[in-house]
Amino acid sequence: MFAAKSLEVDETRAKLHSWFSRHGGSGEVEIEARVREVDLAKFEELLRRLHTNKAWSVKPTIIRSADIIRQSGIRESQGGPEGHVFLRKERLDVLDVHGTDTHHPVRLQASSEKRVAPDHTPISCVRHKQRHTFIHKNMFKFELTEVKQGPSWEAAFVEDSEYEIEIEYCGQKIFKEGADYVRYLIDSFIGKVKDAARVAQAPTPGVAGRKRPRDDGTLGCGDVVTLDVGTVVELEPVMGYKRPPQDERLPADVAQRVLWVFSGLEPDANGVERAHIMSLPCQMSETESYPLFHFSGHVPKAAVKRRAANFDL
Repeated sequence: MFAAKSLEVDETRAKLHSWFSRHGGSGEVEIEARVREVDLAKFEELLRRLHTNKAWSVKPTIIRSADIIRQSGIRESQGGPEGHVFLRKERLDVLDVHGTDTHHPVRLQASSEKRVAPDHTPISCVRHKQRHTFIHKNMFKFELTEVKQGPSWEAAFVEDSEYEIEIEYCGQKIFKEGADYVRYLIDSFIGKVKDAARVAQAPTPGVAGRKRPRDDGTLGCGDVVTLDVGTVVELEPVMGYKRPPQDERLPADVAQRVLWVFSGLEPDANGVERAHIMSLPCQMSETESYPLFHFSGHVPKAAVKRRAANFDL
């Protein structure tokens, strides 16, 4: 049974006041809200609304990454903004509330996350993620994430997608001491959480739980693909690996030696659909190897052929 305290009651505000007062200027503590029970229709609706807002502090980004959850509880993250890192997350406090009059569930949480030494205990869970991030006044960010999760690399890709909506405080560098500023943070945070919860509050009739359709008749997200001979990959930045700016294209001969995964079809600047592909871990030579998703970019969709469905090599 989900605990049903409103975002607006004094107890919720007191909890948020303690978090922002204590941790508002700390880079080691995350203060966030997760809107729960999100279906595809509501995820896409909120994504559409966020994209119509042109006043974001930073241009909205899409980051594709993967997390490996080890049996020790350590999270091995690959392809995200921090690169290949091992992290341990500790929950400091949590409060389950409802974000709207219809009692849509929301979880508020304060937690710490620290880098730790590499951990290679057995895999407990793998999460493939595609995250859209929108930052407001360098103070709060909306993170909308499509997740495929399973007990292994292969199993995760064949699972149905799950959809996550999070609002996270990111204003530690501009934090100001004082009761008035903390009240401002609380009001702003609650307002954004309520806005997101209103969109997610009720499944759209007839589409709740609907799966994301395949991008075309033959290829699906997670399919292993080959490229036609002579295909050059137009690379996009992969933040975690800090690829040099001059490496904007992967030559055709190199692209042929990489095993690729199809992610989806995306329009280019002219509205022409191109295939988005990401690399699997690859060994190019005895001394040259690359981790998962090191290469990520676009090619003509006609140049992509399915080799195997969902890692069934």
